[in-house]
Amino acid sequence: MYAGRRCTCARELSGEKVAAHEGAALLPVHDSMELLTGMWGAVLLTRWVMAPRNRWSEVERTLAHETTILRCDERLGVMLSCRWVAVSAFLACALTACSGSGGEGPTVTVTVTVTGTSPASSRATEGAGFDAASGGIVRPSKAEGGTLRLVATGDCDSWDPVNTTQAWCWNLQRLFTRTLLAYSTSPGDGSRTLVGDLATGLGEHNEDFTQWTYHLKAARWEDGKPITSDQVKYGLERTYASEVFTHGTGTYFRCLLAPCDGSNVPAYAGPYVDPSGGLDSISTPDERTIVFTLTSPTLRFDHLMTLLSSAPVPLSEKERSDHGAGYALRPLSSGPFKFQSHIPEEQVTWVRNDQWDAGTDTVRQPLLDQITLTINADADANDALLRTGAADLIADGGVNVRFQQAISSDPALKANADNPVGIATHYFAVFPQIRPLDNVHCRRAVAYALNKTTLLGALGGPEFGGSTADSMTPPGVTGHIASANAYPGGPDDTGDVTKAKEELQQCGTPNGFAIKQAYINSGRGPGVFSAAREALARVGIRLTAAVAPQSRYHGSYIGDPETVKAVGIGMAQAVARPQNYGPGGLWTSLAASYAPPGGGNYTEIRDKKVDDLLTSASVRLDPSDVLAQVDARVMELAVLLPFAYDKFVTYRNPRLTNVRLNVAHGSVYDIVNLGVNDQ
Repeated sequence: MYAGRRCTCARELSGEKVAAHEGAALLPVHDSMELLTGMWGAVLLTRWVMAPRNRWSEVERTLAHETTILRCDERLGVMLSCRWVAVSAFLACALTACSGSGGEGPTVTVTVTVTGTSPASSRATEGAGFDAASGGIVRPSKAEGGTLRLVATGDCDSWDPVNTTQAWCWNLQRLFTRTLLAYSTSPGDGSRTLVGDLATGLGEHNEDFTQWTYHLKAARWEDGKPITSDQVKYGLERTYASEVFTHGTGTYFRCLLAPCDGSNVPAYAGPYVDPSGGLDSISTPDERTIVFTLTSPTLRFDHLMTLLSSAPVPLSEKERSDHGAGYALRPLSSGPFKFQSHIPEEQVTWVRNDQWDAGTDTVRQPLLDQITLTINADADANDALLRTGAADLIADGGVNVRFQQAISSDPALKANADNPVGIATHYFAVFPQIRPLDNVHCRRAVAYALNKTTLLGALGGPEFGGSTADSMTPPGVTGHIASANAYPGGPDDTGDVTKAKEELQQCGTPNGFAIKQAYINSGRGPGVFSAAREALARVGIRLTAAVAPQSRYHGSYIGDPETVKAVGIGMAQAVARPQNYGPGGLWTSLAASYAPPGGGNYTEIRDKKVDDLLTSASVRLDPSDVLAQVDARVMELAVLLPFAYDKFVTYRNPRLTNVRLNVAHGSVYDIVNLGVNDQ
């Protein structure tokens, strides 16, 4: 039935001829199918890969030399497989009919000859260079217009500013959400400088730092209505609705803006439970003045005003039938971009907000007309899109290990890559709620048995993936002690098997035990799991996998105690980074007894010593020693086990302009200020 059909996937690309040989019994191919080739023949069908997820299903993917991608378009009923054969300098492609009954259709081989260079090497321009965006601005430009194409392995946990914890989502929030204060967009370490965002400047405080006053600029919502102080107050009041918002940054304000009982439960329960009340600690004398009266002195309260909790929310949100969770589907914009569309777990599109006034915003200097985010759980496919020029940036982190290795060996790719230090710690949360991990000696056995060298290798190795970690506080964060090491793993960081077995004896499980490890089943998660499983097996600790998608992993999987118990999660991969640069910016969400599990205190640490130390840190000019004691105490509990300080490789499409890495937000690209140049 296929006899006589012709292959129509050939096209001209950048002056390079891509030709497909005709043959007998070719399968029907849609006329608009595009075959995109890049360096070493990374081949993609962009129409399929970038389409919404219900348009295609991934059949199989293997890697030989560089990239092999197999995609099945369910509507067209065909599968394309392409593999670069390096020694023969050609691409071998096969089209196969997709069978609904599970059988295989006829196959035809299509040979595609590729010449020329990749988009990465041919478009490299002056100003590019390895790691150039870490300390400067790559390709400065004022040219406006164009579309930025982002890809990610999962959706954000929430687009509601009060209910998101992931650093990359915070970065994208800056497109449409403004807070009272912000960190500067200056390149490098200058981005830790506090500046006014919605507020005219830093807060005015009284003598004992218990009262802080801010004045608002004349900014507007996307509907043209003014942003007012009572909307900032309402945004903070929403953080107390813990039955609705299970994660986010409300932890910092929980007992600071409301009195708490002996169990650290605030007297105020949020605007949905108490619609007629509110936080008496926040007053709004007029539409552009807001005053905070705190329950205890806080010297660095300004840092808390950079958190998304300080973003305004329209009072009308409370009247919506889907108030709370429903706002995440379409938040109102106070920034330079607004939502045009959002299909959860598939795609988001933002366009310019014509009500945003550049005169009120010194943080954002947007150039783009539109930004798209396409979600695809296959990290290697996302890297291939980036490599061929079909995408511009990975939004949710660095490139995967295979592309990282290619960047390392190819100067053209390396010229458009960066290798920032993430100011973060990769660690395992170990749950004492799951037996036998309720015994501290079992948890310490895990700590001693970990092979940090192979775990670091799963992240990319010491050249590009960071360094082994012996404490939770990363270098560059107040409280870091380079010599701290509660569970030494030997001079080569491969673990102390003898000590681990001694801890197992004290735990009462000399032959080990079985537990589940949770992780996000994309990117570097599977490799870290394999490295941990191999290391722990040396002492009889048997790991099995428990996986979840990125969008619900932190808040409703490892951050939900009922799910942890139901699934039986004993360990979980996680990353800790400061949420602000005040004294509690790292530890409050991780270990304060009043911090909810979904906000970062996954293992439900309830330790009076930790709480007292955090309180002490908040009133000290130099809290370094106190925060180091917090780290030591948490390590003693063996519920958070660090293994690597973060470093990662990112790749920027050569068409991008104004590229800089924002250290304050985790050394991610400053997306809101990017531009494009297709000349």
